[in-house]
Amino acid sequence: MKCLVDAQQISKKYNNRVIVKPSDFQVNEGSITVIEGKSGSGKSTFLGMLAGLEKPTKGRLYYQGKSFYQLSDEEQSDIRGSAFGFVFQSFQLIPELTVRENIELPLNFSKEDTIWTADNVAKELGIDSKLEYLPGRLSGGEQQRVAIARALITAPKIIFADEPTGNLDSKTTKQVVELFTQLNKKHGIAFVIVTHEKGLIKETQDLYMMENGVITGENHV
Repeated sequence: MKCLVDAQQISKKYNNRVIVKPSDFQVNEGSITVIEGKSGSGKSTFLGMLAGLEKPTKGRLYYQGKSFYQLSDEEQSDIRGSAFGFVFQSFQLIPELTVRENIELPLNFSKEDTIWTADNVAKELGIDSKLEYLPGRLSGGEQQRVAIARALITAPKIIFADEPTGNLDSKTTKQVVELFTQLNKKHGIAFVIVTHEKGLIKETQDLYMMENGVITGENHV
């Protein structure tokens, strides 16, 4: 498998408090990686560093062999806007925009052409009949599907998901998990998911645990 993200001894400190201890980590093309941990374990901070959203206090992050933080701000933004997709627990939809407009937002920040349109992404996720709705008219599960569609619109190589099922009931959680695995198999998109839920995705190729800023893992490839 081709390595997309290679983190070497990355760590994070806030106000002299160590949030993430020095860690090595790789994200491979087409993989599903899950990081489990309790609230406050450092997993969301770790995900933010892998996704280029938070600069490590120490260590290096490489994307496809390029040292990410030695790139210009514009080059970093280009990678985040085109190669990375993001899904969050709180959905982070803009209430004044329609579903279509929310899905299309990342296109404003991407310089790459994409194979996706709001229509075909929405159809794949079963929300094509909701494109002209405002988010407030949707259920929690439908809002999360919109958030996933927004992450997909640039045809990213990796989707980073931070507690993507944290606000969902068990039935909707199962549906979202099935969507992730289907998108992985059909389009080869890699997923890095942090969660407090044990055994969230049975098809996980790499399972890691995080506790008190320390990450340990089991490789199933």
